[in-house]
Amino acid sequence: MLIGATLITQINQQRQQALTSARLELDLLKRNLQPHFLMNSLMLIIEWIEHQPNAAVKFVESLACELRQLINYSSKTSISLAEETSLCSHHLSVMSYRYDCRFELMIEGDYEQFQQVKIPPAVIHTQIENAFAHNKMNQDTQFILIVSGTEQQVTLELQSNCTRARVDKKKTEHTGTGENYIKARLSELFGDRFEYHSFQQGQLWITRISFKPSKAQ
Repeated sequence: MLIGATLITQINQQRQQALTSARLELDLLKRNLQPHFLMNSLMLIIEWIEHQPNAAVKFVESLACELRQLINYSSKTSISLAEETSLCSHHLSVMSYRYDCRFELMIEGDYEQFQQVKIPPAVIHTQIENAFAHNKMNQDTQFILIVSGTEQQVTLELQSNCTRARVDKKKTEHTGTGENYIKARLSELFGDRFEYHSFQQGQLWITRISFKPSKAQ
């Protein structure tokens, strides 16, 4: 009876983990495949086809790369930091076309050492999305990712410009959803072996993730 009860508990835990993973996968896709985003992108493509066909082709290529990666990564519990930064770069390329500005991800610190470390999918990507949701991105902008750590702890700090106080209710709700996704994904992969902080410091908005890599990494 004891063995049977233990097996039932394990099965229930596995079922709950599977449901949580499926919910997070759906949440990621739902946030990034929103009808208004796709509609705006299609309208932009139509406009460019008539006046700037080369720009239309490049925009479609960047958008396709981002969506392909999102769909591929959404069902995974973890991806490498290198895969995550690639996803972020494609997203910034898409947004550069949409806003007619130059957005870049600059990486500093110990990236070469930790580029294969495993993290949840789209956690940095989501932070960048939040920056666009809260700021008027009407000029060239660099997002700075600082990577540091040891075998015991890795820290990923993203710095982005903060052009106004975060008081807009609708946009605050957007950030709340994004941060809930980040924390849920981190908990799914690391359990209680992580810390997440998000705060304003002067004209910068800083998000900092610290975690203890698994031994398998």
